[in-house]
Amino acid sequence: MATVLFLFAILTTPQDRIICELWTRTLTQEAFDAACAVHSLEGLRVDVYSMDGALVCMKPAASLRTILEDCSLHGALDQYRLKIVQPEFTNLLCMVENEVNETPTAEMVTDQCPGAGSDYVAKFAGTRSAEEARKFSCPARGVPSGHGFYDQPFDAGGLVTRDELTWLAGQLIWNGHVKVISCGGMNGVNMNKIATPCGYLSAHDDVIRWQNQFNAAIFEAATAHDVPARLLKRMMLVESQLWPFYDGPDGEIGIMQITDNGLDTLLRWDREIDPDYLGRDDTRKAWSRNVTRQLFLCHNCNLQEAIDHIKETMPYYARLLAAFHCRAVTINPALTGADEWRQTIVDYNGSEEYLLRIER
Repeated sequence: MATVLFLFAILTTPQDRIICELWTRTLTQEAFDAACAVHSLEGLRVDVYSMDGALVCMKPAASLRTILEDCSLHGALDQYRLKIVQPEFTNLLCMVENEVNETPTAEMVTDQCPGAGSDYVAKFAGTRSAEEARKFSCPARGVPSGHGFYDQPFDAGGLVTRDELTWLAGQLIWNGHVKVISCGGMNGVNMNKIATPCGYLSAHDDVIRWQNQFNAAIFEAATAHDVPARLLKRMMLVESQLWPFYDGPDGEIGIMQITDNGLDTLLRWDREIDPDYLGRDDTRKAWSRNVTRQLFLCHNCNLQEAIDHIKETMPYYARLLAAFHCRAVTINPALTGADEWRQTIVDYNGSEEYLLRIER
């Protein structure tokens, strides 16, 4: 009989999270979208405060449009401040496996999730056999073909972009890969090595060619690992503008600027890279992450070698995105369609603002 492992999500203690605050006379859809940037009011709450800070009313955010009437407010809306709140918000810290269907002990959490501390809650997230635990942690749900952002394009031609990447243009100019005829000053770049408008004109065609040279590799990797190819490319553009020598301020690596936590997620949910990762102690887990980190690095490479390295390692970037998606749908199996990937995006960076940048 196969051994069953019980999976628990270790979450931060639930607390209300303020998404945004509004002070407005007329609550239009445009004003709300600009201030709060949320896709749905479902499950959110609106708290109404007087100007002196006293709580006046609390209502489901779905009633936001009729808040004057629902809260029996007196006078104009701009005599109050509105706070849009996500009640009982929790953030995923890590996952813990248990051989019995009981909430993990503090010792188990400390062993498998050393960064959780003592202030957390454990939520049952499902089961799998010990054999399954050594493989990818959840079956792929598949990505439907289509023209939408979260659909799979029919071929690599569906990944063509013409983004105005001024930072990439600056790197191409600064490193001598684009010849600028005459732009004066620093010859096409500013003090931060970002292309000036004049410099970008010289680099425009090279920027377009650069950002599309990886399309075939992205499409092949995305279809092989059931992640949306447009999303995978968009995240790379946002993270590094597909420049292989981008240095993250906190040690992020690769064209998706992978953090140590990102490597941990990859190894926890894609068990083919290191099948024994969850069973290792902290020191050996760190060693495993360091070994995996080398996959994304191209030491002492020239530009062409770095380009070739990106293409060769593209499947690992797709597997990284697949691992974050797997975690998202395991924590919340009710997620479907685009919502699966929106949660994946938020989890990858940890902020709603990042989702807005990706979906712009």
